[in-house]
Amino acid sequence: MREYQIVIKEFPSHVISRKNKVKPSKYEKINYNKIYSGTLFHMDRSTMIEEMHKYLEPFIPYNLDLELPITVDVIMKCPINWGAVQRRNGNIIWKKPDSKYVPNWDVFNAVDIWRKVIEDVLTNHNIYPEDTVRYLRGGGGYVEFVDTFDERELIINIKSV
Repeated sequence: MREYQIVIKEFPSHVISRKNKVKPSKYEKINYNKIYSGTLFHMDRSTMIEEMHKYLEPFIPYNLDLELPITVDVIMKCPINWGAVQRRNGNIIWKKPDSKYVPNWDVFNAVDIWRKVIEDVLTNHNIYPEDTVRYLRGGGGYVEFVDTFDERELIINIKSV
């Protein structure tokens, strides 16, 4: 069985959703529900996914030697208050939570958008011809907490099944 692990340190919390030549481009938090719930203009959604593809492309090799089918797991290491991370005036706003902080954000919305875009990039890199169950048998999205925003990582595990 072949298995690959890719670690991406300090991945973005926000990406461009609307490019603008006159004023600053608009950014949105990377979140599955935000992108696919229908609340974003379709061009904004397309821009966000395109920006995520461009970000991930250099991290994922073209020459992964995998026997198909495969699974893709993503572990997002992030602070416990990831849901509260904001972007204002071009700056990321994050404050270390106190010891009584109780998270209320959704793991699927935070992690699975990354998994979906990673699967798209694997298709673009010809690791498999299409992201159907013939070639891709699933995977999961997981969260592990770190102490600070700067310690965040995406860990991608790709393996043959």
